[in-house]
Amino acid sequence: MRRPLDPPAIPNATFVRHLGSGGFADVYLFRQLMPQRDVAVKVLRPDSNAQASAAFDAEVNLMARVSNHPSIVSFYTAGITDDGRHYLVMEYCPPPHLGQRSKEHRIPVSQALDIGVRIAGAVETLHQRGIIHRDVKPMNILFTQFGHPVLTDFGIAAQTGTDEETAGGFSVAWAPPEQQDGTGPFGPTIDVYSLAATVHGILTGHSPFEVPGGDNRELSVLNRVLRSPVPAIGRSDVPAELERILAIAMSKDHKRRYQSAREFALALQHVQSSLRLTPTPFEAMGVEAPTTAYEDDEGDETSAAPIAVFSSHAPTPASSIADEDDRTVTVLTKVDPVPAPASAPAPAAAHAPASVHAPASGDASGAEDEERSSKGFGAVVAGFLLVVLLLGGIAFGVWTVLRGEGTTKAPTQSAADAPPLDGLPSANANASVTGLSGTLTPDGVTFTWDSAGAGTTYLYHVEDPKEEHAVRQTKETSVTVPTVPGRTCLSVAVRNSDGRSSNEAIECVETP
Repeated sequence: MRRPLDPPAIPNATFVRHLGSGGFADVYLFRQLMPQRDVAVKVLRPDSNAQASAAFDAEVNLMARVSNHPSIVSFYTAGITDDGRHYLVMEYCPPPHLGQRSKEHRIPVSQALDIGVRIAGAVETLHQRGIIHRDVKPMNILFTQFGHPVLTDFGIAAQTGTDEETAGGFSVAWAPPEQQDGTGPFGPTIDVYSLAATVHGILTGHSPFEVPGGDNRELSVLNRVLRSPVPAIGRSDVPAELERILAIAMSKDHKRRYQSAREFALALQHVQSSLRLTPTPFEAMGVEAPTTAYEDDEGDETSAAPIAVFSSHAPTPASSIADEDDRTVTVLTKVDPVPAPASAPAPAAAHAPASVHAPASGDASGAEDEERSSKGFGAVVAGFLLVVLLLGGIAFGVWTVLRGEGTTKAPTQSAADAPPLDGLPSANANASVTGLSGTLTPDGVTFTWDSAGAGTTYLYHVEDPKEEHAVRQTKETSVTVPTVPGRTCLSVAVRNSDGRSSNEAIECVETP
């Protein structure tokens, strides 16, 4: 850690103490005078180069756009001190950060899942705005004074499609292979990997490829990230389903991972449901959704950006919209604290009883009726909860079927019937399989693809991060394979007469 400089003079605030230092900035705790509150002030060091200054300004503008998300640290203001130092003022989140907490205390599975879903909502909000955080890790997850986890440190975040997306540093222990070796692509799956590594890490107390008591020099860890399979967490209370989900999200090949933070969050919610936990709402702020304008007495208007919130077992609300997967998404509105319009109708009470009659005092039959009514009411509540759980499971199953896009065809050759091969031959420049799609069926997952010509031989195998599956061949354009818990992926390639194969095409279907 670099030696911090003396704190600058910040308007309307007094210095309390130094909090930490990075490569180009120091962070201090200040007490704001009006309104009175503790704030964290990040100050760019005066010896920073032009690139660092530009990155700092970009961080300020980025935080101003997204910090009203409930799982992103709040941004208050920014400016330049009298001695020319750039600074930003943000919410103060007392230590320790999530990384330190997980080293000092065993994080329960329920808390790890809750944090994963909440931070996934923050990450998805960034992605919807074309921004990749690129440094998601436990040390960058803080806790508000109310114990709510929030994502921070946007110093190396980058807009996709710009030169900046390949610049900046990263944390070797938490970054995916394509970020380590610079091969790309630089898209949402970078943050999906890092978030999964974060969930994995807080359950073990160290980064996924760190070996307790072993060689954990940066080069050794990098070599494991690039070549070693995702290690088991090694806790008896961690369900196998969660181990598999994390292995999928941390696949070496970005195409094998969940393609969005939203998909990853939904998988974590499914684990919560299987553990009889209430699924954490997934909150992601959209860019395309319509805005609502509130008009106050002065005629000013405040636009509210909608937040999509969904839960895998949430009941259908009175006001909802259907997303692209035909799932019901509750639309809430996050706004600055302004009064609601006077004409706004009051919310109606749902399922309100028409009347309640108490038995007369001393009436024995009334007391017996009340007791029977109480027991009957308890039975009704228990039955209602059971129905909700059953409907939730059915809804999730229907959703997984809807996820399997494409036309259902009768399988012409099963995976068990096809002869196994030693491995896929080296790929060449021939055209890959096109039109690959999968559909969940009672017998497994049926994958179909476009024909590459009569008599063509295709090679295929199931992609599973936890188990090796044999490579098989077929001359048909349809195959049914057993489901893999969580997600079933199939790789298909064309085998040519010389024994070589084309590049693989990959398709995945969400499977319960």
